[in-house]
Amino acid sequence: MRFFESEKALVCRARRFAFLLAAATLLLPGAALARDATVDCDGGPAEFATLTDAVNALRGSRPGPNSITVTGTCVGETVFIDVDSARLTIEAPVGQTATIQGSAIDIFGTGGGTTLRRLVITGSLSAGVSIRRASVATIQGCTIENSAGSGLQVDGNSTVEVSGGTPDEAVLIRNNGGQGIFADGSVLQINQFTIIENNAGVGLFLLGGRVRLFGLGDPVIVRGNGSGVGLDFGASGFFVGDIRIENNGGFGVFVGEGGSAGFIANSSDGTTIEGHSVVGLNLRRTAAARLLGPHQVRNNGTAGEPLTAGVRVVKGSSFLAVPRVAGGGGVEISNNVGPGVRAEDNATVVLIGSTISNNLEEGVRLVHLSVGEFAAPNTIFGNGVADLLCDATSLVVGDLTGISNVKCAKVEKVKKK
Repeated sequence: MRFFESEKALVCRARRFAFLLAAATLLLPGAALARDATVDCDGGPAEFATLTDAVNALRGSRPGPNSITVTGTCVGETVFIDVDSARLTIEAPVGQTATIQGSAIDIFGTGGGTTLRRLVITGSLSAGVSIRRASVATIQGCTIENSAGSGLQVDGNSTVEVSGGTPDEAVLIRNNGGQGIFADGSVLQINQFTIIENNAGVGLFLLGGRVRLFGLGDPVIVRGNGSGVGLDFGASGFFVGDIRIENNGGFGVFVGEGGSAGFIANSSDGTTIEGHSVVGLNLRRTAAARLLGPHQVRNNGTAGEPLTAGVRVVKGSSFLAVPRVAGGGGVEISNNVGPGVRAEDNATVVLIGSTISNNLEEGVRLVHLSVGEFAAPNTIFGNGVADLLCDATSLVVGDLTGISNVKCAKVEKVKKK
């Protein structure tokens, strides 16, 4: 009797065992690893005539991945994708789009991930796409438009990626009756080749949670909405590279209730905030914003509007503008109606290497127990009233080199070595 086998025999035995185990697994009920289905909503040859029938047929086909290829125009059916539809992709064929008309896609509890690709979702009576209850989803090459509610609604600790970052994966969210994107307590990543435009509400609005916008090589564009980007109730936003927030009603970016925004330039490409009727960047109620690199806040405000400014910092909020690297390009705040920077009610403003010019009122205005900290080189000139103005309760600290016209009683200058 042999008590030991050769290494070759052991390998052969292991391979036979693995083959038998795999074969047995495939015979178990519901154990199929992946399934594909086709839908033609125009009645052409396909397995199913509606998306709902296809989704129901694949329900329980876990762990996937599963896919549905859809063509035509699917009218009046709301598609529900739940935990039993895990790892599901719904897509039109490459080079085509399919239309979901007068209805919505509702994704909930799909922690395994759902992908929507090359779809036009239009005319929903509620949100165009809802992603809820800790779902994970990716949206690529889609248009979401003309919904009565928000274009894309995300909540319940869900995670969503919008656009794959290439031209054929571009996403357009437009002409919706609510927000372009509304997210509550969730995590979003929005990549280049995303346009959010002409929505009645805020283009992108977060209550809590986190969003990252990446404009690396090509921009993310938020334009023509009721307001641009809102971060409230502790929400945080990171704006990286070429982000264009343009002509969105009253406010470009507003951050409140402990929210925060970080703007990081990619080489020479930074965020541009321009063309808003009240304020370009509005920080209130202990909000914070940090701008690193050559970002621009310009051409915002309206004459006679009491809150108008390029940047407004109020009620315990803070604003910092600094080059990303020593000697690199800094933040430019220019040609705004009202002050370039308006700081009120215990606000803090820190400026290093910034240019603030040609604003209709002050370059920087500090009032009501606010503090301004300056480190050379700043270039603040050509503003109306004064380049730096303070009331009797506010304080300026630092090196004021490069600031042409200063009207402040309390100035603590640093000693030059």
